[in-house]
Amino acid sequence: MFTSLVLFVALAYSTGCKSEAVGPHSSPHYLRKDLSHPSDSGSVLILLHGYGSNERDLLGLTGMFPKTGTIVSFRAPIEVSQRGFCWFPIQGHDSSTTVDTTAYYTSGTLLMNWIDSTLIKEGLEGRKVFVAGFSQGAMMSYELVRRFSHRFQGVIGFSGSAKALQYLSPSSQCGADVLMTHGRSDQVLTYASGQEAQMRLEKCGATVEFFTFEGGHQIPKEAIAKASLWLRARW
Repeated sequence: MFTSLVLFVALAYSTGCKSEAVGPHSSPHYLRKDLSHPSDSGSVLILLHGYGSNERDLLGLTGMFPKTGTIVSFRAPIEVSQRGFCWFPIQGHDSSTTVDTTAYYTSGTLLMNWIDSTLIKEGLEGRKVFVAGFSQGAMMSYELVRRFSHRFQGVIGFSGSAKALQYLSPSSQCGADVLMTHGRSDQVLTYASGQEAQMRLEKCGATVEFFTFEGGHQIPKEAIAKASLWLRARW
C-alpha cells in the first residue's frame, strides 16, 4: 500500500536545469489515467512533479484520487538527467535560494498552454480542472493560481515555497481554493516558506487551508488523507 512519498531533493541544482531549454513551442509529455470509464463525465486533476522527477512520480498518490474523472500528469520541460526533469532553475539552498524568475514565468505560460491543448486533444475541455504539485511542482501550481486562477476549481501544493510568490504584483488576483501541506522539519523548502506562501496567496485573494504534519520534505499518509477529503469535497 502506498503510504508516503518521500523525496529529499537538494535545491543547489542549477547546473542541470538550464532555462534556455524551455521553448515556446515545446510539446507536452504526459500520462493520462482514467479513474472511471473514459466516457463518464468527471473532473480533471493535473499533477506536477518535483525537481529531478518525471510524470510517473505522483501517479503513486492513489489514496488521494477520487473514484471518477481523469488524471493528467505532466513532465517538466527541462531535462536534468536521463529520467529527471525540472520546471525552472533554482540556485542555492533554503533561505539563500534564488529563483530564475524569467524561466519561472516562461514555464508557467508554457504549462498553461499545455493544459489547454491537452484538454482539447483528450476531449476533456469543459470539465472542472484541479492541480496538485509537489515541491517545485507546488511552486508551479502557485504560479497558475497567480496568473490563471479563474481556470481552476482548486489547487493543492505539497511542500511548496513562497520564493517565486515574492514577485506578486499588488494587482494580482488569486481567487482560487488552495490546500497547502507542509512538514514542520522540512529542510529543503522550509515550513516558514510554506507559511509565507499561504500569506502571499491569501493577500491576493485566494482561500487557503494550511495543513501541518510532523515530518520533512515529503507527502506522508496524513497529507494524502487530508488532500483526498479536500479534493472530494470539491470534485
